[in-house]
Amino acid sequence: MFGKRSESGRGTAAQDVALFPEASLQLYTVNSESIYSFPHDLVQSMRHMLTKLNREQKLPKKISVVSALRQEGVSLMSLAMAAIMANDLSRNVCLVDLNWWWPSDDMRQMTSHSPGILPLLHGEVKLETALVRTNHPHFTILPAGSLPVLQRPVIARGPALQRVVEELSETFDHLIFDVPAILTTSDAIPLASLGDACCVVVHQGISTRAVVRQALGEINHLPMLGVLMNRVRVSTPNWLLKWIPQE
Repeated sequence: MFGKRSESGRGTAAQDVALFPEASLQLYTVNSESIYSFPHDLVQSMRHMLTKLNREQKLPKKISVVSALRQEGVSLMSLAMAAIMANDLSRNVCLVDLNWWWPSDDMRQMTSHSPGILPLLHGEVKLETALVRTNHPHFTILPAGSLPVLQRPVIARGPALQRVVEELSETFDHLIFDVPAILTTSDAIPLASLGDACCVVVHQGISTRAVVRQALGEINHLPMLGVLMNRVRVSTPNWLLKWIPQE
C-alpha cells in the first residue's frame, strides 16, 4: 500500500495520497507489514523526473539504475522509482534485483522468503514462486537471492537471464533493474545492458566527477535518462540566511 494510512485504517492509497499530499510514501507487504517509508523530498523529486519522461513518451520499458561506486543508494532509488511508477501511473512494475555482490539489508529482509533468481534460471521454480508481491496490485519484486561467485559472470552474460527478462517483459509494463556499481565489477556492464536506458545515482561526497565520467563511459551504449542525486547538501550563503525563516 502506498500513501499515509487514515486513522480509521480504511482509507485507500489513492484517497490517502489526495488527503495527505505532503506525506511520505509507504510500502507494505501483502500482510500489511511496513517494509519501507520513502521521504517526501525523494518522492517529489522522483515524481518530477518520471512525470517529465512519461509526458514526453520517453519512459522505457526496461530501466537500469546504476552508480559508479558502492553505497551510493542504487537499491533505495530503484525501489522508490518502481514504487512510484506503480502507484502514480497504475502500470505493472517489477523491480529486478541483480546485485548478488552487495545486496542491501532492506532488500534482503523484505524478500527473505523468496528463492531468488538462481532456481528460476535453472528452471527449478516457476516465475510466480520467485516473485514477491506487495499489497499494491501493480508493484512486484524479483529478489536476487544468493548466487555462487563463480557463476556470477556466466549468469550476467548468459542466455538464461535474458530469457527470464523476456518472460518478465511479457508480464509487466516496466522492469527496473537494481545493478551493482559499474566500477566495482565488470559483470555490472552486461547487467546494465539488459535495460533499454539507464539512470545514474550519484551520492554527493562519494563519487568525484572523474569517477562518474569513467562509469558513464563504460555504459555509453545506453541512452541516459538522467542523474539521481542522493543526499545532496547545498551551502547557503550567510547573507541570504537572514532572509530565510529558521526553525
